[in-house]
Amino acid sequence: MKAKQYSFKRYPILLAFLVISIFCGLTTVNAQCPTVTNSSQSLCDIESVLVGDLQAIDNGGGIVWYDSPTSTVPLLNSESLINGQDYYADDNSGSCGTRARVDITIYGPPVGDNFQGVCLDDPSLATVSSLVAIGNDVQWYLSPSGGTPLNETDILNDNTIYYADQASADGSCRTSRLSVLVLVGSTPIPTGDMVQNFCVTPEFTPTVGDLVASGNNNWYISLFSALELPPSTPLISGQTYYATTLDPPCESTGRLSVLAILDIAPNAGEDGTLDLCDNTNSTINLFTELQGTPDSGGVWTPTLNSGTGIFDPNIDTEGIYTYTVSSNNSCPDESAIVTVTLIPEPNAGTDGTLDLCSNNDVIDLFLSLGGTPETGGVWSPALASGTGEFNPTIDSDGIYTYTVSGTLPCIDATATVNVSVTPYKDAGEDGTIDICDTTGSIDLFNSLGGTPDTGGVWSPALNSGTGIFDPSIDSPGVYTYEFTGNAPCPDESSTVTVIVNPLPNAGSNGILEICSNDLTTVDLFDSLGGTPETGGTWLPSLNGGTGVFDPSIDTAGIYTYTVNGISPCPDASANVNVTIIPEPNAGSDATIDICSNNGTFDLFDYLGGTPEIGGTWSPALASGTGIYDPLIDTDDTYIYTVAGITPCADATATITLTVTPFLDAGIDGAVTVCSDDGTIDLFDSLGGTPQIGGTWSPSLSSGTGIFDPSIDSGGTYTYSTTGTAPCLDDSAIVVVTLVPSPDAGSDGTLLLCSLSNTADLFDSLNGTPQTGGIWSPTLLSGTGVFDPNTDADGIYTYTINSICGAISANVTVTTIDANNAGTNGTVEFCSNDTITLDLFDSLGGTPDVGGTWSPSLNSGTGIFDSSLDTANSYTYTVSNSATLCPDDSATVLISILQGPNAGNDSTLNLCDSTNSVDLFASLAGSPDAGGTWSPTLNSGTGILDPNTDSEGIYIYTINNSCGTSSASVTVSFSGTNDAGTDGSIDFCSTDVAVDLFNSLGGTPDVGGIWSPTLASGTGIFDPSIDAAGSYTYTISSMSPACPDATATVMVSVLQGPNAGNDGTLNLCSSTNTVDLFDSLAGTPETGGTWTPTLNSGTGILDPNTDPEGIYTYTLNNSCGTSSTTVEVSFSDTNDAGTDGAIDFCSTDTAVDLFNSLGGTPDIGGTWSPF
Repeated sequence: MKAKQYSFKRYPILLAFLVISIFCGLTTVNAQCPTVTNSSQSLCDIESVLVGDLQAIDNGGGIVWYDSPTSTVPLLNSESLINGQDYYADDNSGSCGTRARVDITIYGPPVGDNFQGVCLDDPSLATVSSLVAIGNDVQWYLSPSGGTPLNETDILNDNTIYYADQASADGSCRTSRLSVLVLVGSTPIPTGDMVQNFCVTPEFTPTVGDLVASGNNNWYISLFSALELPPSTPLISGQTYYATTLDPPCESTGRLSVLAILDIAPNAGEDGTLDLCDNTNSTINLFTELQGTPDSGGVWTPTLNSGTGIFDPNIDTEGIYTYTVSSNNSCPDESAIVTVTLIPEPNAGTDGTLDLCSNNDVIDLFLSLGGTPETGGVWSPALASGTGEFNPTIDSDGIYTYTVSGTLPCIDATATVNVSVTPYKDAGEDGTIDICDTTGSIDLFNSLGGTPDTGGVWSPALNSGTGIFDPSIDSPGVYTYEFTGNAPCPDESSTVTVIVNPLPNAGSNGILEICSNDLTTVDLFDSLGGTPETGGTWLPSLNGGTGVFDPSIDTAGIYTYTVNGISPCPDASANVNVTIIPEPNAGSDATIDICSNNGTFDLFDYLGGTPEIGGTWSPALASGTGIYDPLIDTDDTYIYTVAGITPCADATATITLTVTPFLDAGIDGAVTVCSDDGTIDLFDSLGGTPQIGGTWSPSLSSGTGIFDPSIDSGGTYTYSTTGTAPCLDDSAIVVVTLVPSPDAGSDGTLLLCSLSNTADLFDSLNGTPQTGGIWSPTLLSGTGVFDPNTDADGIYTYTINSICGAISANVTVTTIDANNAGTNGTVEFCSNDTITLDLFDSLGGTPDVGGTWSPSLNSGTGIFDSSLDTANSYTYTVSNSATLCPDDSATVLISILQGPNAGNDSTLNLCDSTNSVDLFASLAGSPDAGGTWSPTLNSGTGILDPNTDSEGIYIYTINNSCGTSSASVTVSFSGTNDAGTDGSIDFCSTDVAVDLFNSLGGTPDVGGIWSPTLASGTGIFDPSIDAAGSYTYTISSMSPACPDATATVMVSVLQGPNAGNDGTLNLCSSTNTVDLFDSLAGTPETGGTWTPTLNSGTGILDPNTDPEGIYTYTLNNSCGTSSTTVEVSFSDTNDAGTDGAIDFCSTDTAVDLFNSLGGTPDIGGTWSPF
């Protein structure tokens, strides 16, 4: 049929209707989607920055925002917006297709330094226009929020925080505010004397730090020099120096010029001392006693007799002489002193001699010196007494020197005493000696008392011609020992009286032995050997009181017979050793009845009484001892004999034996019997050698010992025999074990899945099989446990073996293959890709076909369509209900990869001494890790090191298979604070104030603060006001990136010396020594020195040796010198003389008692009683 042509020209109404219908249809689809008129929208950080703040026109379908063009997850209106993020608008149905995009910019505070300073000579010229912050329409305020913007001509306030904000690009809002601490530095030209004079001394060299100008200063060598002079730089006379004013971080451009003039101070040298001996006659120039390098031309006070500095000890007095050199410039006059002291010459007396006998008493050598020697000297060589006391018995004769030490410059004085000692001959003391006529020769010298000297003469003369006395030749009597004297020693003699006595005889030692049953008395004297004298004594004493020994009363032992000797002859003694020999004891007779099975025993144990061991038996036993064995030895009478020790006889005792035979039941036995065996005789199962005639219990069915397994029970059967006394009954047992026939059960089958766990084949046997059998063929487990993964299908036989035979049963095993769903797989694609794939192809392994997928896909099969199906985990399951095997599953995980996210731009301000930082942490938003940075940092990573990397913009870029993303970090550095290094300074309490800043080490920044606060309110330390201690200098910057820096100066303040105040001291000339320190007034410090020097060498004054006068106490330390004096005067001692006596007659005239006093009494005293 031919197609019919139509023309709309012929139907204009129809055409119009068609066009309107099409247009209305399209309008219905798109009119509900929201409209975005501004695709780049900006917000300020102090406003609401939520998804609900995005601007779009609602055309009836609502407004829903997404974070990507294809996202299916809408954003909540309460979610926060992210700076630099793109957002996409759709309606409530999410069916607008192409979504309108909005780019978001969130504005924060303008960029600028948090610390800004303005340096001007006139602070009124510092205005708001001097401040710097980068942003759009920046405005400045005096508060962190609210308030009226400042005008650019407003004058800045020093040390004040100002705040700056900016407007968004469209001017619709203003941001949060940047805080800036503003310091306004005022640096006018310093003022001060343009010519400054300094006095130069050996202790003081003026430096740049000593120049004076107003304010806090830097000093320079010229008007335009940029190099600051260190405060320690020495000044040059005639040099002009230039000062600026510092108000950190500001410095004045104008400079004050100061001409330095250095004056040289006069030099009077250092104090000196001069000690002279009072016998010195030569003059001395005091100038040579000054220390250091004094200038000549000075003046001495008080004036010396010479009119110059020449001191004449014969004319001038000791004391302090001051040398003064006048100044011819701005420096003061200078003085130094020389202290002159005259030292008395020592006196040791004149030489002397001394003759002594060696037995004379101790004598003081000082008494043998001539002249008027001083006490207190020393003797050499040293005497044993340690003083001048000479002991003739200890000290050697010779020349002894007495030395009195001189105080420098006086030399020592000496004198000698020549001592001669004549040895004294000592004849000892009278003695007496008693000797025995058997004593050998003796030396009578040894019988003298005392400590006689050898070399004397004996009278009457002895036969030996010496002092040796022989009692067999010489007669007893008195012998005299004598010396002829040697002046100044006298004659000496002594005597020894000799007495000779005879030696006694007690005989020689003997032995007496008595048997314990012999009671006859014995005279011990008859047991002595030799020819003893009668009349001696026995010890210990016997009960009879004589030497007769009674065995019934006296004890055995050693008895000593003693005959007393006449002194010095010793007593004579001899011993008789009395021994009581115990009579032997064989015990008493016994009778024994025993059984033949008693075993061996010792016959000794059956003897009566308390027999002694060690005897012999007869007739002899088989053991060779007293051990009796009933199985070997015969019934008989056995005699036990114990041998006696002379003089005692042997002892015997007998034992009569009777043996009764024992009836043996044998020893225990056992027998195993199968339940189907024939009868057995239990007697045959007894061990040993049992005798017949016994009985069995429990009784067997046979009534004898015959056991029938078909009737009798297994168990313990006892065989018993009856014994005749003293033999006991006997018994033995037979344990009968009745073994049943084995049972392996009946055949069975076992069906398993190849994935099943192991199974015990025993559980598949039927019937009631016994355990303990073995399986064949052998399984890999070595037991009856079957493992379908390792053991083969087939028939397995179970066999029970026993003494009664073997029996078997079979188990037939069949294994069925398991279901296989393969292994898990994954699929990834980008969110903007469209893919179609069969999930089965993404499974691993060798999965079975025919499984099912869950959750179901839109295709109804395993085909995944990214435009229809969602990313998820899809599970493939294979099941077969016809088998024993369980279902098997595997999953395919579908993942949608999002595009890369480098985060949002940000800024980073660092201290230039900060350790390295990771720029990644400074990115805004939530950037992905793994990107790269450009320009490249020295670390080769994103780690920035302020010491090696520069300021600037660093761009972070990250790529993945779905695209590229970038963000930047703008890096700026702030300078490090430097407070210098720790220092220290020592002051005297009288020193002038000093700036502690100059005591810091290193190169500290100016403008810091000190704590604790000093009285000056600055870093100027005044030792007269401020306390010693640790002062901390702190430098703080306005940038929060740089931490404060601190350093400390340890200040010590030393007090000047305090010698106290002047004092006076009046003493009696006989007073003991006193310490002059106790006479000082005030609160003097110890450790000083006294002038003139006292004899003690310390401050101890002795009125007997030290003169009256003024004594000066001087104390020095690093802060100066302090001196005070004590004026000492003496009063004479009162003298009443010494006691006297006078005899009067009643008729005598009156007499003045004063004339009867001894000594040299003072007149003017009073008498008592009146």
